[in-house]
Amino acid sequence: MCTFVQVDAVAAEGGGGHGDHCDADQHQQAAAARGPRRTDYFGRPSVDDVGQPRPARDHDDEDPLQPSADGIVGGAEEDGLAEGSVAAEQGFGLVFMMFNMGLAPMNEVKNRQGVMYALDYDRMTKVGMADLATPATSFLQKEHPSYQEASTVYTLDVEKAKALFAETGLTSVRLLASNHDFFAAVRPIIKESLEAAGLTVNYEEKQSADVYGTIDSDPNAFDIVVAPGDPSVFGDDADLLLRWWYSGDVWTDTRMHWKGQESHTQMQELLDQAVAATGDEQQALWGQAFDLVSETLPLYPLFHRKTPTAFDAETLVDFKPIAVTGLSFVDVGTTQ
Repeated sequence: MCTFVQVDAVAAEGGGGHGDHCDADQHQQAAAARGPRRTDYFGRPSVDDVGQPRPARDHDDEDPLQPSADGIVGGAEEDGLAEGSVAAEQGFGLVFMMFNMGLAPMNEVKNRQGVMYALDYDRMTKVGMADLATPATSFLQKEHPSYQEASTVYTLDVEKAKALFAETGLTSVRLLASNHDFFAAVRPIIKESLEAAGLTVNYEEKQSADVYGTIDSDPNAFDIVVAPGDPSVFGDDADLLLRWWYSGDVWTDTRMHWKGQESHTQMQELLDQAVAATGDEQQALWGQAFDLVSETLPLYPLFHRKTPTAFDAETLVDFKPIAVTGLSFVDVGTTQ
């Protein structure tokens, strides 16, 4: 009769407005909270102890294929769990692309937009994330009660990306990514997509703490950062989620170098107006905020993650999976 929500290393990534970020100690604490790894949990060694797929190569295909969500569900059922005992719940948790808006070339919005149009979102989510993610059509996922489709929705359009790069003269970018296992198969897809649009990609990969240590200490250290985050473990309110990245100085000033620009000022005004409003007025203001970040792109989601959960539906009564890392046993009974 309780709720257990595990705020793991990925979920707490980046620290929001206060600038905390995950370090080695937090990784160790998260591992301790999870307990010992069970390689027989799904009967599939390609699934790690938080239920996220690890990269695995299918030798019949050139892509670094991973098991699909359907495959994970089917595998669990083969290993003795009843049908309907595995679910993949869509949540807010995301992988984002953040741009250095204080330095050329990413201080030019056409370059930021070109990068977003260059990306193969279907391949990232279906292959790289094994169907355990959905391409972003707004800052929030479609299932969120405050969802509103953004004014700009990015899909793969290589010709549009090339045209934008030709207009600005962009030929190369520096891409810094965190090395989290769960999206290891996505990172090569991002690099290959940018190269297919004609860019030379100077790629670097670091542990999460080193990513933030690098960019926090040197404003000239990057053009683009790719990393995960999920502040929804602390609450699902649209204001909280927006302010996590788009309000505090650590993100907007130290990392994005966005503070002081007209669009940043506009965002703060929208957030302040929205928190004081209610109902349709509030939703309309949040919608304007979603539109603003989709167009200006200081930081924007590439996709929102699904959280897979396996459970015994025959012995757990009224158990429902949740969309963040953890388990809820509120009003759940057992037959044993």
